[in-house]
Order: sequence, then C-alpha cells, then structure tokens
Amino acid sequence: MAKSAFRIIRACVIWIALIATCSLITIFFLLQSDWTYQTFLLPRLNRSLGGTVSVENFRVRLSKGIELTNVHFLDRAGNDNSIAKVVLHYRPLSFFSGEAELAEISIENANITLDAFLGNMGESDAERPRPKSAEEAKALYPPMLSPLLVDKLSLKNVNIRVSGSRFGENYPTVIRLDEIAIEVTDFKTEDGGPLSVKFRYRTEGESSLLPSAAEVSLTSKITLRGDRETVGIESSLFVTGLEGKILETELLSQSLRLNAKMQLDTSGIEILRLSVQCLNRDEQQLLSLSGQGTVPYSGKGIQAKLELENMRDEFLDLFPATKDFASSGNFSGHLSTHFASSKDFQLKANLTVQNLEIPQTPTRDLRKLTFALQTDLTQKGDSTKFSPLALQALEGDRAIGDIKIEGEYIGEGKRPRIDFTISSDSLDATAVASYFPTDSERSDISGANDQPPRESSAPPEFLTMNIPLDGSITAKVNSLNYKEVQLQNFRSSLRLQDGSAELSDTSLLLNNSPISIAARLNPNNSEKRFYARINGEGIELTPLIATFEPELGTEVSGRVQRLTITAASGSTSSTSAPESLQVDTRVKLQKLAVPAYLHETPPVNLLFLPIEVLDQTVGRIGRLVLPKSVTDIVSAANSSLKDAGRIVFDSAQVRLFTNSDGIQIRDTKFDGNVLPTLTFNGSIGFDEALDLVIGIEVLQIPVPLPVTGSLNLPLPNIAMFAPELVRSLGLGALNIGGLFAQKDDSEFFSNSDGSSVAVEKHVKRRVLIAP
Repeated sequence: MAKSAFRIIRACVIWIALIATCSLITIFFLLQSDWTYQTFLLPRLNRSLGGTVSVENFRVRLSKGIELTNVHFLDRAGNDNSIAKVVLHYRPLSFFSGEAELAEISIENANITLDAFLGNMGESDAERPRPKSAEEAKALYPPMLSPLLVDKLSLKNVNIRVSGSRFGENYPTVIRLDEIAIEVTDFKTEDGGPLSVKFRYRTEGESSLLPSAAEVSLTSKITLRGDRETVGIESSLFVTGLEGKILETELLSQSLRLNAKMQLDTSGIEILRLSVQCLNRDEQQLLSLSGQGTVPYSGKGIQAKLELENMRDEFLDLFPATKDFASSGNFSGHLSTHFASSKDFQLKANLTVQNLEIPQTPTRDLRKLTFALQTDLTQKGDSTKFSPLALQALEGDRAIGDIKIEGEYIGEGKRPRIDFTISSDSLDATAVASYFPTDSERSDISGANDQPPRESSAPPEFLTMNIPLDGSITAKVNSLNYKEVQLQNFRSSLRLQDGSAELSDTSLLLNNSPISIAARLNPNNSEKRFYARINGEGIELTPLIATFEPELGTEVSGRVQRLTITAASGSTSSTSAPESLQVDTRVKLQKLAVPAYLHETPPVNLLFLPIEVLDQTVGRIGRLVLPKSVTDIVSAANSSLKDAGRIVFDSAQVRLFTNSDGIQIRDTKFDGNVLPTLTFNGSIGFDEALDLVIGIEVLQIPVPLPVTGSLNLPLPNIAMFAPELVRSLGLGALNIGGLFAQKDDSEFFSNSDGSSVAVEKHVKRRVLIAP
C-alpha cells in the first residue's frame, strides 16, 4: 500500500515537473518569438505613447533577462527617438506571484526629443476620452504589462534634445546625461513608489535658461492615481557643481535646493507646494522662496504664486545688470502671475527691500530706508497696463515719499501710445535728497568736464528732439516739502501727438502762492517750435533763497508781487541767424531787503555799486559844493548800511531778456526809501562781461553811470559820472534817453514792445496764459 502511494506521488511529481518544464520552454519560446511582442506588447506601447515603436532585436535569456536592441519610437511630430540597448533583469520566481519584479532596467545610448513628448501629451489631450472612474480608466487605457515592480534603473550615455521655442526661446540644446543611477524601492508600475536619482549632465549648444553642467541628486515619491492619468510626485532636489550662466548670470560655486509636491496629468503639471533655496559655496542661503502654480505642457496659461522669503545682496551680485545698481539689499514679499504667452500674462507683486546700498553714492547710507513696491501689471497683446505700480520709501516708521503710476502703454504700430497718471500723496524731498549725492559729489563721480561744450551756433537739443510716443501723462502731487519750500496741489497734463508735446492745465501752490505753467513743443514747425510761459503772484523770497542759494543767507527778504517768464524759440536778429531759445523774465517786487555783507557777492554787488560811487563822488567834489539834499541822500544810504546792516527798496521791477548773445537788462528799476532810485539798462555776457548804464536819480534827475568789467570786478566810470552829476544839478532836470524805466504795470508786462520777435510771434498767434 505504501509502495503504491509512493509510486503515485512520484508519478505526479514527474508529470508536474514535465508540465512545468514544457511550460517554461513554451513561455521561453513564446517570449523569444517575434509574434508575441508584435501581437501583444507593441500595440499597447504604441497606444500608450501616442506613436510607433519598433524593435530590431528582441531576446530573452533565462540568466540575463530580456534584451532589446535598436529600439525606435517615432512620435506624431515625426521625431525619431532611439535607444541602442535596453536590458530588463527580472526575477523569474516573481511571475508565479502574479506580479513581475525587475531587479534592474538598464538603458544605454539613448537619444530622446523632450518637447516631442510634451507636445504629444499637451496637444492630444483634447482628443483623449476622459475616464470618470478607475474602472473606466482601466477599460479605456489598459496597462501595457502586468503589474510590475522595479528595484533599480540605470541609464548610460543619454542625450535629451530640446528644440523649437516651447519655453519662449528659440534654441537647439542637447542635454548629455552620463552614468545615471536611479534606485527604487518597491516601485510598481501601477502604484508607483519612492526613487532616488543621481547624475551629472552637460549641455551642447547655447541656452540662456539652463546651466552648461551640474551634478543632480533627486529623491522622489511617485504615486499613480486611480484614474491612471494622474501622477503625484513629492521630490527633494539638490543641485551642485553648477557651471555656465543662466540669463547672463554666473553660476559657478552656487548650489540649489528644491522641495516640491506636484501632480502631473495629460494636460500639464500642477505644483501644489514649491520651496527653492540658492546657496553659496559655504552653504549660506542667498535666496529663499516658496510658491505654487500650474504649468501646461503647451506653455500657455501658466499660473504661479511666489513668496520671496529672503534674498541677500550676494544673490544680486550674480546678475551683471545689478552690479552698477545695488551692492547690498535684502528682498522679501509676494508675487503671483498668470502666464499665457510672452504677450499675454498678469503679474502681481508686493515686495519689500531693506539694507539697500548703491555704489555710485558711497557717502549715503540707504540701509536706513525700507522700500515697499506694489504692482498689478497686465500684458495683453501689445497693451501693458499698470493698476497700479506703487513705490513707498520709509525712514524707520515714517514715510518720506510715495509715487504711484497707473495707466496703459500700447506698443502697436509705428507710434506707440502711452496714457499714464503719475501721483504722489506726500514727498519729503529734503529727506529723499539727503540720500543722494550733492552737485559737487556728483561731479566728482562723473567728472566735471566729461561732456564737450555745445557750439553756440547749434540750437538747444530739446528743440529738435524726436518724440516717438502719442498719448497723455497726467501728474498729481498733493504735498512736496524741500527745506523751506512747500509745494501743494500740483496738477499737470501733458499731451503727446504726432511728434509734438503740449503742457496745459498746470498749476500749483508754492508756499501758498499760485503758480501756473503752460508750454508746447513742435519740433516739426520751424516757425513755432517752442513756447512756454510761467505766471506767479505773491511769492515770498526768503524761503526760496534760503533753500536754493543758502550762501546768500536768510536775511534777504522781499515779496514777488508778480512774475512772468516767457520762453520761445527763434532767431536773435534775422532769419539767417541760428535758432536759439529766448527767455523774457519780468518781475515786480515789494520790500526788497539785502544785507550789507553781500556787497561783494555777484550779482547783488550791482545794487551796492551806485551807493559806493555816489559816496566817492560826493567825497571828491566836497560836501560844501553840493546841495544838502544830495549829501543827505549819501548820509542816509551810509547810515542804512552801517546801522541797519542792509539796504531796503520799497519796490522794484526787473526785466531780463536772455538769448544766445547773453542777458539783456531792460526797464529795471529799484525805488528806495532813503536810498536813491536806481535804473539798470545794458547787458551781461555769458562770460560775465558787463556793459551797463546805471541811472542814479538825484533829486529826481537820473544821472548815468557807465559800468564795464565783469560781475566779479565791475568797473564804474566815475570820471564820466561826476561831471554828469554836476551838470545835472546845475542845469536842472535832464532826460537822458534810455534811462527812464516803464512804470505802468500793463506796459511793463506787455509782450508787444519789439523786444523779442520770436516771443511776440507766439503771443500774437496764441496766448497760453493771459498776462
């Protein structure tokens, strides 16, 4: 009985072994046969990859695994992707568990076109049916193979080619990957799993978006979702050994650390969490930012949100464009963008800049300031909109200035258009100016005589400037303070059209005194190329002089009753003369007081000169000869200078006409209280040469005093003045032509007096601001 049972068991074992052997032989020959992979494997690969796969040689070795040689994949774009050799090292016993396990996948000598795969995934997405459940997904897209477990993936000599302009740049680049080692643990083709990758790559060809070489270390966990079209990835990336440049930025000795959680499907990549750090060679953090967003494979409709946690000055030093701007600065803030293409995107940013230094201003410490930048920029086609672009500067907790720009720039056609509004609520110009170099410091930096002098025969450059824009710019400043000057309610409108510019509706309060400005520039009109006019009333002189001419002191006082400045382009004398800018300045003053210590300071010295000459003349002629009324004038003037330490004029009127020849002084008069009335007519050259006649009214008789020399050293002709004084006193009132100044305001401020043909030409045709 026992022997019979033994024979039965032995027979079963023999038959089982025989059947297993036959099965293995059959499976081996089936795997070796071309019919197997042509019938089952290739159709599934073709359907899954969206192209055509061909294999020149397919071999199965029981000891070494499956070997494929000369594998080609022809994608829908016609790119031929090739792999010279693929070896699959499998564990045979795993097949009996219903789950194939690969000890290693080895790929050698591969040439792959990356954007071909991206294009297939993105462009064919609309054509692919969307499964509603995991069961429907398996029915629509059955797995290529049975569930597969991979332990290790190694790649050698892999070239990845990126061509075309998928990422906004038209360049051909080949990425060469050397000795890639990918280690996986319990990685399944159906479910995914963890993996780690280490490799070094080098690029061939030019790319401004990719370093030329780097060492990459990557650890990831890949999860395949139930719909089998979605892949979840959690990755940690560390890049060292960077070589080359990105966007002209030198990357030598820098490293990057990146942590990300993302999700991939057939349309693109969704970045759920992103953290990026840039480190220097000492592992110090130069840049830290985090964000999230979506990146479609088509490159259109990119959306991103970034938070700039910190950016040190060393990171800015990597960029050549910033080396001349900032040597130090820490940046933080938020940034979000929606990117459809290079001409269709939206950018929102809220950034803070601290510890900023500018090399050109070594004597200024900008590190005390904090800058806050806010922008909402929309680019759509040729239109760029700011709503708004705002910048605020803070000194500690105190805001010292703000500026806001809102509007649109349209770059379509030959003449772009701009419509902007520039506004500021408050600007402490004194505090702002303290952080920038003075004129002397600026001269030391740039060189005092770097620019060659302009030829006197050449017209001012702005008269022939090209204005390439159309549109309008509106400016609003509610409050601006600079030392002793306060500017309020500034409003201005600049219109640009067909190469011309017109400034209108410009007004402001200067220390509560109204100022109005208007101007127009038309470079294409040789007769009326430029015209401008400034009107002002009730302006106190003391704060202006203390602010802009502090060397004159704070004791200069007076009030501008009325001011007009008219400027126009034209010829000085005849139509054949070169075109120049002519400026006619007219001002009426009240209670003008000038301290005596300025008696040698040009041009104020011209006010003291007549008193000095009169004193010398009286001294030479003798007080006994001259009437007491004359000597009393001299005594009163000297007493005012010595006792009060200043000279005072009850009223004054000044007219200066400036052109390419110099400054003409006309109809200028100073009415004194105890001082004699003075009139000025003549010229001052740009070399400060004087050719003046000063009328000194003695007993209401103007006595001429010729003055030559220069502003620094005026030379009065006393030898001519003294006889004229004696003759005038002996003969009575003499009207020496050209010395009496116009006294009537309407006559003084009238433009039509033949003084300037160019100015009158503009006034007759169009008066921008009534005098």
